[in-house]
Amino acid sequence: MNKERSSTAVESILIQRITQGVYQAGQLLSSERDLAASFSTSRATIREALQRLQRDGWLTIQDRQPAIVNDYWKQGNIGTLVDLARHGNSDFLISHLLELRIVLVPAYVKDAIHLHRARAIAILSDFETITDEAESYATFDWHLQKQLAMLSQNPLYLLLLNSFEDVYLKMAQHYFAHAQHRYTSREYYEKLLEACFQGNAEEAEILVREAMQKSWMLWRGVYEESI
Repeated sequence: MNKERSSTAVESILIQRITQGVYQAGQLLSSERDLAASFSTSRATIREALQRLQRDGWLTIQDRQPAIVNDYWKQGNIGTLVDLARHGNSDFLISHLLELRIVLVPAYVKDAIHLHRARAIAILSDFETITDEAESYATFDWHLQKQLAMLSQNPLYLLLLNSFEDVYLKMAQHYFAHAQHRYTSREYYEKLLEACFQGNAEEAEILVREAMQKSWMLWRGVYEESI
């Protein structure tokens, strides 16, 4: 006997079908009864999956009618982004997240240095312990982003970062596999630490923005080479 699919499994499959274009925006899904038969599970399981998909911006549930597929880029929310990172085309998403990072990271680094310079110096000083390996750089960079976001005292920055930990670490491992990227990042950490020692939060903001722009362009080069 086949094991009944869980609501999480149903949710994952439906997200993949939406992102792959099997289900188009504006299309009606099958009824709960038909979906239950298709997935070899109960209607209660289907209903649970559909309710989560509505919460995360993928669907609109209608009273006594099949759910409608949303245009998730226009009608989605933070839950949609998290689902895309887990189930969608992560390489495509990473490029856009790195572009968004150009706006976000300079702001929280500036605030972190302004509010807690000594602690920011201590965190940044750890870059000297990085070994010349992709994993070491990826781990340090993730820790650096989280700690500086925490020091900014705006909890939304940290919540956003936590939502994308898996995709961030995947991206970082790929990015830091290139020796030139590791060298460039090490130079960036050194300059940022110097600005921190000087207490120059504005200079740090400029350095971070330039580094984020450069890493985005370098990532695009890596991605374009792979397709």
